[in-house]
Amino acid sequence: MMGSYYMHEGTLSIPQTWNDASRNFFTWKQGDEALTLAVIRDQLDDEDFDLEQYARDQEKKLKDQLPQFRTIEKYFDEIGNIPAFFMEFAWEPEPGRLHQFTTAFRSNNRVISLTGSVPGKMLPKHKAIFEDIFRSFTART
Repeated sequence: MMGSYYMHEGTLSIPQTWNDASRNFFTWKQGDEALTLAVIRDQLDDEDFDLEQYARDQEKKLKDQLPQFRTIEKYFDEIGNIPAFFMEFAWEPEPGRLHQFTTAFRSNNRVISLTGSVPGKMLPKHKAIFEDIFRSFTART
């Protein structure tokens, strides 16, 4: 049986047995400012999804994998009526600093992660742009 996969440019018919592991990247550059937004989907293996445990696991993975990782802020809130985890963090890849703000939430049988990135230091106006984008999410029914 085929299912419809919707994207900005159109629709594909994909067998329903396939897993959507797509990633989307959006970029914006003006002068010296550059912003990137990543949308990542992870398939859930079981129905017992615990957002708080997922958040702890993700933060630990980042600490273990990213050089000079540091959490700036983390909290739980909602996007629409969907419980969500938010975390702002920075780390030091070569050749310089990367400052990121992310949210993760469950949508049907997936965890959706939205991550905004800025080279150097994220300004309050950058964080506000990303948060507005994050909170604009509306789940398809």
